[in-house]
Amino acid sequence: MILATTFFAGRPLAETIDDVNCVIECLHYFSGVASTMSGRHISLPDGFHMQTLTCINASSVRLGGSFGYTRREPYGTCVGIGAWNYPLLGLVWKLAPAIAGGNALCFKPSEMTPLTALEMAKLASDTSLPAGAFNYLNDDLFNTQLMAGDGEIGQQLIANEKVAKVSFTGSLASGQEVYQSAAKSIKRVSLELGGKSALIVCEDANLDQAVLGAILANYYSNGQVCSNGTRVFVQSSILEKFTDHLLTRVKKINIGNPLDLTQTQMGPLISKKHLERVLRYVHLGIEEGATCLYGGDRLIHDENIVAGTDIARLEKTLCKGNFMNPCIFSNCTDDMTICKEEIFGPVLCLLAFTTDEEVIHRANLSPYGLASGIFTSDIRRGHALASQMKAGTVWINTYNIAPAELPWGGYYKSGIGRENGLEAMNDWTQFKSVFVEGGYL
Repeated sequence: MILATTFFAGRPLAETIDDVNCVIECLHYFSGVASTMSGRHISLPDGFHMQTLTCINASSVRLGGSFGYTRREPYGTCVGIGAWNYPLLGLVWKLAPAIAGGNALCFKPSEMTPLTALEMAKLASDTSLPAGAFNYLNDDLFNTQLMAGDGEIGQQLIANEKVAKVSFTGSLASGQEVYQSAAKSIKRVSLELGGKSALIVCEDANLDQAVLGAILANYYSNGQVCSNGTRVFVQSSILEKFTDHLLTRVKKINIGNPLDLTQTQMGPLISKKHLERVLRYVHLGIEEGATCLYGGDRLIHDENIVAGTDIARLEKTLCKGNFMNPCIFSNCTDDMTICKEEIFGPVLCLLAFTTDEEVIHRANLSPYGLASGIFTSDIRRGHALASQMKAGTVWINTYNIAPAELPWGGYYKSGIGRENGLEAMNDWTQFKSVFVEGGYL
């Protein structure tokens, strides 16, 4: 599964190994959650009346000892549709709570990264999971529990009357299509969509820590992460110093073969089409007046080539691939396209701010609200800023950490519902209320 993710998604091996650790954590967490999925007992006040009973000669009967309880029950057959950037982790974030809630999951991976989910399904078939809870397609049996295919397959799954719930991870445009399709048959839907997250660096922040946070928030997974903090707001008094430190660190990022565990820090983008899309945004940023301080071009030179390799051979290989140099823009403004639209590539935009009130207002201008980050040495300031950010996740003095114990999801156009944490079970189970009359008629 590690090799499949690296091979298809182009993410460095060091990252996909870490994905497996996160998968194990998620499975352990929800295996513990499963046994705690109970309802509530609610004592009800006396004095409930049954008016004008026709079955006995009474116009009013006073009852007592009433109580109620709730049950968590599964939806049944659910559909999960995954994204290409995290094919393994994205699958398990849906599979683990779905199974913990007693559901069967029909999962469709992205057609760009299909093999990881197939390998996971094979492993699942060797466990004690009930037959049909999560299966896969093989040569002998066409089993629709796991579907690899394009968007048309996804639409067919969503339209199936036997499906009760749909969980989708992907772009805003695709999410809107899923939402509209599911609405036709009133299915429960959860969506984890795009983002244009803000990362705020205060003047009292630890500079090295903040620079590392900005790098993680923009270049991890080759810049292809929905929560990436691509709008980096830096307080004006430290902007120049921060920029110098950032440039020094980014220029040292090793770009190369993602299968090289010891050297490569950044691999290729997912496809030529996506690379061209990201490069168009870079050109648009320059046209709109931003300054490209570094990178933003397809990798065709020997700079950033991993040390200790055959330079000529590796350069020839990289030039044929979908590699680009990590990009840093300065002199950005909030109304620029690169600061408003999700690029989904290694493009960082620097924006200056003066006061906390100003940066909160500007950070919250985005129609997205998946995540945000704050770097400050004043923890009270950090909490105060976090409470005002319109985002589903806020990191203080770190970035892009998503433990299974905490809910994950967005505000506004970044989605509906939550994955992970106990809150995820509200999207994979439904409640039934039971009223019990304990008195006498």
